Amino acid sequence: MKSSKSSNILTTERSILLFFVVVLFILSLFPFLSTGFTTNDDAYNQLHHDFHRMLEISKNQGRFFFITFQWWIITVSFISKNFLSIKAGALLAIVLNTIMFSWLLFKITESGMLSLFFMILFAVFLQDSWDHYLITSSPLIYTGAFIMILASWCMHLSFYIYNKLRWLILSACAFFIGLLCSEMFLPLITVTVLLVLYYRKENNLKKIFTDLLPFSIAITIYIVIYMGFRYEFTSQYQGNVINTGANYFTGFVVCLLRYSLDAVPGVLFFTNSYSVIANMDAYNSFYHSMQFVSFNSLSSLSSLPWVVIINVYLWLTFLIDNFKHLKPEWFIRGAILIYSLYMIFYAKIQIRKRTLIYLVLIGLSLLFLPNLPHALTPKYQEWALHGSSSYVGTYFSFFGVVMLSSILLAVIPHLFRRFPSIQKGIMFLLAVVLFALSLTVSIVNDVMVASKTMVHNKWEIMEDFFRTDEFARLKDNSIIYAPTLYKPQFILVSNIMPNYWSDYIMYKTGKRIIVVMTPEQYYTEVHERKPNVTYALIYNQEFDTANQYIVFSEIENTAFGPNNSDMALFSGNFMLLPMTLYSEGNLSFQTTGAADALSNNKIPLFSRQGVFTYRVKTKTRRLKDRIERIASKGIYLNSVFLTNNINYQPYVDVTKFNKHITFEYVKGFYDEEKNGQDVWRWSSKEGVIKINNLDVNPHDAVIRMTMTLFHKNNYNVSITLNKELLANVSISNSAGKTIESKIKLAPGENILKFETDAPVFHPLNGDTRSLFFGIWNLSIEEKDGFSM
Repeated sequence: MKSSKSSNILTTERSILLFFVVVLFILSLFPFLSTGFTTNDDAYNQLHHDFHRMLEISKNQGRFFFITFQWWIITVSFISKNFLSIKAGALLAIVLNTIMFSWLLFKITESGMLSLFFMILFAVFLQDSWDHYLITSSPLIYTGAFIMILASWCMHLSFYIYNKLRWLILSACAFFIGLLCSEMFLPLITVTVLLVLYYRKENNLKKIFTDLLPFSIAITIYIVIYMGFRYEFTSQYQGNVINTGANYFTGFVVCLLRYSLDAVPGVLFFTNSYSVIANMDAYNSFYHSMQFVSFNSLSSLSSLPWVVIINVYLWLTFLIDNFKHLKPEWFIRGAILIYSLYMIFYAKIQIRKRTLIYLVLIGLSLLFLPNLPHALTPKYQEWALHGSSSYVGTYFSFFGVVMLSSILLAVIPHLFRRFPSIQKGIMFLLAVVLFALSLTVSIVNDVMVASKTMVHNKWEIMEDFFRTDEFARLKDNSIIYAPTLYKPQFILVSNIMPNYWSDYIMYKTGKRIIVVMTPEQYYTEVHERKPNVTYALIYNQEFDTANQYIVFSEIENTAFGPNNSDMALFSGNFMLLPMTLYSEGNLSFQTTGAADALSNNKIPLFSRQGVFTYRVKTKTRRLKDRIERIASKGIYLNSVFLTNNINYQPYVDVTKFNKHITFEYVKGFYDEEKNGQDVWRWSSKEGVIKINNLDVNPHDAVIRMTMTLFHKNNYNVSITLNKELLANVSISNSAGKTIESKIKLAPGENILKFETDAPVFHPLNGDTRSLFFGIWNLSIEEKDGFSM
C-alpha cells in the first residue's frame, strides 16, 4: 500500500511539473510570435532560396552544405508567406528540441522529475539576444538540423535499450544529415563518444570501436567531401577560415568564452551585453522610454564581498525604482520556478556518481564545443572583441547550461541531507537568486520583443498598403521612390539589398513594381523607362513606440535642397495610412502656396507659413477607416508628419530648392573647411567637379564661386565644362575673384575641370598637402529656381 501511495504522489508531482512546463513555454514563447525578421539573411532567404543562389553561396564560401540539407530546410522554413506561420514553426522547433533533449536526460538518469525540471529551467531562462539568436533568427535552419543531431542521440540510446543494429546505423545517418546543415555540429561528435563510453561499462574496446564505426565512416565521408569542395572552391568568406593573425589567441579565447557564457541566465543583463548598440541614439531613445533605471555591476571593486553586497543593493534598488513597470507574468514565471525547485529539493532524486560525471562532461561539451568553429575565424573573433554578444552556437550552449543547472540543483539537497537547517537555508538562498535571475531574463526578453516587434511593424503596415485602392491601381513596372523604406531601425535587418522591396512586392502580390532608394536610382529608372507617372512612398516610425505611417502619392515635381543631397517631392494630393497606438493624431504638412482647401472637408487646427495641421483618426479596426486622402496645392511630401504632439510644425523654405542639379568633388580637391558662413576647398594643380543633371532634358543653370591663390602675383585658372572652355580667370591672393557664369547642363554627368599655372604652396606645421588654388562658397543652381 505504501508503495502504491508513493507512486501516486510521484505521478501527481510529475503531472504538476508537466502542467508548469506547458504554462511556462506559452508565457516565454508566445510574445515572440509578434517579431519578424532580425537578420538580413532571413529577409533575403525568404525571397531567394533557389538552388542557383545557394550554389553561388556554396562556391563563394567553399561550403558544399548550402546546396544539401541547408537549402532544403531553408525552403521549408519559408514555405509559408505568412509571418505568423513562419514564427510558429520556428518556435515549435525550439519546443521539439527541448522535448527530445529532455527525453535523453530521462533515459540517462531514469528520472522523469529531473527531465521535466530541465524543461522548466529551459523555459524560464531562455533569453533572447540582439539579432542572431535562434529564438527570432534563422527559423528552422539550425534548430531543424539540431533535431537530427538529437534524433541521432535518441536512436543511439535506443540501440542500447533494444540492442538492434538498425538503431545504430540510423543514428549515424541522422548525425550525418545534421552535419549537412553546418560544420558547427561536427565537434558535437564528442557527445556521441561520451554516450558510447558511458553505456559500454565493461570498457570493451572492440565494442566501443564497433559502436563508433558507423559515425567514423559518416564523418570521414563528410570531411572528404568538405575538404574536396573547399579545395575546388577557395573560401572568400572570413567566417569560415582560420585566423592566423597576431591577436589570434586572444580573439579565440574571447570569442569562445563570450559566445558560450552568454548562455548563462542573467549574463546579458548584468554585463549590459544585450544593449550592444547602447551608443546608438535610436536604441537609447527606445531603452529609456521603457523607463528602466540603468544597472551597473561595479565589478571593478577588488574586494569580492563588497562586490556582492553592492550588487545586491543595486539590484534591489533597480527593482524598487522600476517596480511599476514589472509585468505580472514575470512573477508567475518566478513563482512556478520556486515551487518547482521546492519539489525537486524534496523529490530525493538519486544520480549515480558515474552517471553524474558523464552528464557533467556532456554539459560542458554542449557549453563550449558548438562555438569552437566560430571562435577560430577572424570574422567572429572581431565581432566578439568589439562586444558582440551571443551567436548561433549560444543557443546550443544553453542546453549545456540548463542541463548542468538542473543536475546541480537536484544534487545539492543530498550534499546536506544530514543538516536540514543548512539545507533549508540553501534552498531559500537559491530560490531568491533564481527568482532574481528569472526577472532579469524577463526584462531582457521584453526589451527584445518590443524592439523586434517595432521593426516588424514595417512589414505589417506594408501588408496593409498592399490592400489599398492606391496599390491596386498600380501597373506593372511602376516606379516608387521610397528611401525611408530602406532606412534601418536599430541594427536589425540593417543592410537590405537595393532590390529587396521590389522583390518582396513581387513575392507577396505578384506585381512587378520598381522600388528605388536613392535619387540617382530614381532618375536612372525614369530615363530608361520614361513612365507617364512615378510615385513616392514615405515610411516613418517613432523610435520608442509602434506609431508609424505611410504617405503615398504620385510625384508631380522633384527638387534638391541647398545641400544637394535629399530629394524633395511635391504633389497635389496624398494618401495617409497610419498604424498607431493613440486614437487620434495631428497631421501636419507644408505647401508651396498660402491657404489651400483640404479634402474630406477637414478644418485645420491652424495654418501658418503654408503649414497645415489638423486632427485625424488613427486607431480603428477597419483599414479603410484609417486611410486619409488629402488634396491641396503644391504639397511638400517630405514634410508630411503624423504625431500626437500639437506643437510640432515642420517648415522648410521650399523656394530655395533646386530641381534637378547635384554636384560632387571627384578629383584633386581636399576636404571641406568652414569658418562661419564661408565654406571652401583647396585643390591640387588639377581639380574636377562632377555636376549631375538628373533630368531627361538639358537645363540652364548659374554657377557662383570665389577663387583664391596663395601668391601675390596674378596667375591663371582655366575652367572647362565638358571639355569646352568656360572661363580663363586671372587671380592673386591680394584680390580673390568672384565668378558668376551661366552654363547649360546636358542630361546626366557634366564635368567641370580646373587647371592652373600657379606654383605650388606648401603649408607649415606638418601639413603635407600641395595647394594651388581654392574655391569658396560654390553654388550651382537652375536658372529658373523652383516652382510648382
